[in-house]
Amino acid sequence: MKKVFISFCIILASANGQFEDDQVDLNEGWFTDEMYNDPYFVDLRNQGYGVILPGTKWCGRGSKARGFDDLGTYNRTDACCRAHDNCPDFMKPRETRHGLTNPSSSSSLSCECDREFYQCLKDNQNFPSKTIGTLYFDVLKKQCFEEVNGRYVWKQPQPFSEGKFIQFLRKLL
Repeated sequence: MKKVFISFCIILASANGQFEDDQVDLNEGWFTDEMYNDPYFVDLRNQGYGVILPGTKWCGRGSKARGFDDLGTYNRTDACCRAHDNCPDFMKPRETRHGLTNPSSSSSLSCECDREFYQCLKDNQNFPSKTIGTLYFDVLKKQCFEEVNGRYVWKQPQPFSEGKFIQFLRKLL
């Protein structure tokens, strides 16, 4: 699994313009429970995945942008990440808000912000957005919080990618 993840990032860094958007249908989740529970991905989630994706300045833990208008080479993907990073309703690690405590080592956001992030990435239909969406929603499975019937609850993310995407990556390995 570790090899797949590292290769995943290397492929992204080198695939600029080499991925045909019509090769991938993003309607069905491919990241299985077995893969999700692999010790490597458990460690990755627990460590807070402190990497900024190559070609971006906002996609990853933190930001390396010099200012709000500073975007990386993958500017459409970066704009999605920037909007997500600036979500007004979030919980810092271990913070309690809305009657919930964030157990994660990274911030948790409102489901409204996560839905906007999801849709922004889907609308781009480019390789960096597909990669970020797959990592965030399928690999890390970041929960969001939302008010339901007067009380806040944690919600699971909907799957972002489907089997054809991982098959494409395996061909490159």
